[in-house]
Parts: sequence; structure tokens; C-alpha cells
Amino acid sequence: MHHTTATRIRAHGYRVVEARKGRAAMRPLDEVRPDLLVTHVGLPGGMNGRQVAEAVRGPYSPAAAGAGPA
Repeated sequence: MHHTTATRIRAHGYRVVEARKGRAAMRPLDEVRPDLLVTHVGLPGGMNGRQVAEAVRGPYSPAAAGAGPA
């Protein structure tokens, strides 16, 4: 699912920054402010997907979270 989602987003001309763990997802966000955050609710690595979304979302930064097999 992860690979398919990233591939489809790239196919529409968007830049995709990927991370497999919660805390690792925060590192690129020091340099890039996303137009859309797509995350997994059950993201491992010290922060789950909801915590990552809450940490990076600004008033105009939409987030989509999913659950299920990665």
C-alpha cells in the first residue's frame, strides 16, 4: 500500500518524502512544509501517525491517515 500510494502521488507530479517510522518522519519536516501529509495510524518508531499529523499540521496543511496493512 505504501509503495502504491507514493507511486500514484508522484505520477501526478508531486514530490514525495517518505519515512517508515514516526520520529524519522519528523526529520524532513524541518526543511519541507507539506501540502498534504499521508500517514498510517499505526506508524511505529516512537510516534504514531496521529501524533506525527498533530505535530506538523498547520492551519492549512491537510492530513490523511489510514489503517491496515502497510
